[in-house]
Amino acid sequence: MNTSTLRLWIQALTELFLVNECLSCQVPLVRQETHICLDCLEQLPMTRFEESPQSNEMYKRLAGRLPLSGALAMAWFDKGGILQHLIQALKYANQPAIGQFLGQYYARRLQACGYSFEGFSLVPIPLHPRKKSIRGYNQAEQICLGLQAELALPVLPSLLNRTRFTRTQTQMSGFKRQKNTEGAFELRGNVPDRILIVDDILTTGATLTAACQPLLTSGGPAPELMALTIGIAVA
Repeated sequence: MNTSTLRLWIQALTELFLVNECLSCQVPLVRQETHICLDCLEQLPMTRFEESPQSNEMYKRLAGRLPLSGALAMAWFDKGGILQHLIQALKYANQPAIGQFLGQYYARRLQACGYSFEGFSLVPIPLHPRKKSIRGYNQAEQICLGLQAELALPVLPSLLNRTRFTRTQTQMSGFKRQKNTEGAFELRGNVPDRILIVDDILTTGATLTAACQPLLTSGGPAPELMALTIGIAVA
């Protein structure tokens, strides 16, 4: 038996005896389920912001700070909720495929509502190189890869660079989040005409706002900006 055949046998045996569980309710997943069971997936508290991209809670949180043509978040993020289990596994359990899964899932919902994002480029909020080295990947970039798989848009992972290592913002107030992220990003390329800026969760919007500043102050024409996240924190 050659090495390739042996590797395939080992993979098949591993898949046969390894029982994957839903990241939310821990029930065993069946073959057509990935990361989360269909019951939990159907219970995700969807925002339906795609029905009113310029009149929703996310758009209001960013209004006055960013000239957005729309703001989209897939689901509400609350402590102990289904989405929190998925995002924690994505960020802290070395499961980048969850980001791609969530990006694809949301892209399909957006397509069902008629969105095509013609002419847009996907720009993930960058991690500081040290944090990316520790995690092994940027979760926002993984979400972009999922979106790209369905929407066929270019991903520009290096357009923005995070120049300052910022402290975690989980327990920070809105003002402290703003001070923590001010001047933390720089531009590393030409600004495209249309940008869909992507992150995992929006809380106060401080990080997203800070990341967009270099795009808006590059000296050239300001791009059309839309913001997209997988979750938005419950106020």
